[in-house]
Amino acid sequence: MKKPMTAKEKDLVRALGAALSHEQGKKVRGFTRFVHRGPVSRKEVKEVRKMLQQTQVVFAGTLGVSARLVQAWEQGWRTPEPLPSKIIRALREEPEFVKVLERC
Repeated sequence: MKKPMTAKEKDLVRALGAALSHEQGKKVRGFTRFVHRGPVSRKEVKEVRKMLQQTQVVFAGTLGVSARLVQAWEQGWRTPEPLPSKIIRALREEPEFVKVLERC
């Protein structure tokens, strides 16, 4: 009995079909596959907080989370969810973004 295709396999078949149609000069409808980079590390959390010269309490307020959660991230007890991870990465790339977050 044939095993059903996974979602990744279905995406691959669809992408190959679209590539073939495109090669033949046909119009194809595109699609987007989002890549999840995973959570930031405990080291990254602490580095960004120190770079911004913020205490855990102030950094927590900037991100809209509790100080205990920031502490848990830095100690490695918990890992940040995708949205806080994205915000922390954005702060590392654009430290001036902290001013926007502090106003919100």
